[in-house]
Amino acid sequence: RAELNRIAVIGPNADEELLGGYSTPKVRYFVSVLDGIRSHVGDEVEVLYAEGVSLEDFERENIAEAVAIAQKSDVAVIVIGGNEITCKENEDRDDLGLLGQQQALVEAVYATGTPVVVLLLHGRPLAIEWIEDHVPAILDGWYLGQETGNAVADVLLGEVNPGGKLPMTVPRNVGQAPIYYNIMPPGRPGRYFQSKAEPLWPFGHGLSYTSFEYSHLQITPTSSTSATINIDIINTGERTGDEVVQLYVRDEYASVVRPKMELKRFRRITLKPGEKRTVTFKPEKDAFAFYDEKTEEWIVEPGDFNIMIGSSSADIRLSQMLLMK
Repeated sequence: RAELNRIAVIGPNADEELLGGYSTPKVRYFVSVLDGIRSHVGDEVEVLYAEGVSLEDFERENIAEAVAIAQKSDVAVIVIGGNEITCKENEDRDDLGLLGQQQALVEAVYATGTPVVVLLLHGRPLAIEWIEDHVPAILDGWYLGQETGNAVADVLLGEVNPGGKLPMTVPRNVGQAPIYYNIMPPGRPGRYFQSKAEPLWPFGHGLSYTSFEYSHLQITPTSSTSATINIDIINTGERTGDEVVQLYVRDEYASVVRPKMELKRFRRITLKPGEKRTVTFKPEKDAFAFYDEKTEEWIVEPGDFNIMIGSSSADIRLSQMLLMK
């Protein structure tokens, strides 16, 4: 922040009131991203604004204005996505790409060489593979409520360390849908002819301004329906931050087809730099059971259950078998 003299705030959602579908039409106040950034930097940093494009129209003549302010700024914050009109009940889409000329806007601003941050404010997952490949900083906000602008400014200016995790799997393109973290893999390697098989972002994914190390997974006892699971988490970075420790379970052998993994518990913790904490889980029967149609009861079958601890569904750091008798 100390090195910033000028910030370009760009995009159709930068100065909009976004609350999502079925939200109240009138609120006492709303802080847009533009207002939030201006309020936080005050007179110390000049904030320039250009809409660039609208959400749905295909006009491109105003992209030049966005490019111009980006060229003379230290950083460009591009706020794109959707709103309660483009994402609502009974309004499905057959394409998960950005509407209108938003993609062209991002590419034009990126081409200036000015460092770019893309902020997504939207109501459905967006397939933005080009942006993921080129833009080094992406903040996925969905709808953030009345304090949108202040929350965004806190994170972008380093006053708050983000610690959120994705509640769903985000596909690279609409052809990957449906896609979810515990889909049963096919009998042979599954891949696409001209696209990566992995999602754009996996379920549970989320970055931070710091880093965390997982160690010393202990399950006591290792053969019980009431085991205690301990994991040590240490903040190995230079910032205080939050980590969401996620516990996944896989039934290795079952009489029915089971998911390859299921999120059963999670714990959000805050750690100072260098601080270590032991996170404890005590999963009960529901973490291992499935509904048996014959007996019409939830049952736990004997056998091995793989206990997986990670930072996301695709970032499993530690695992160990638990035997159910």
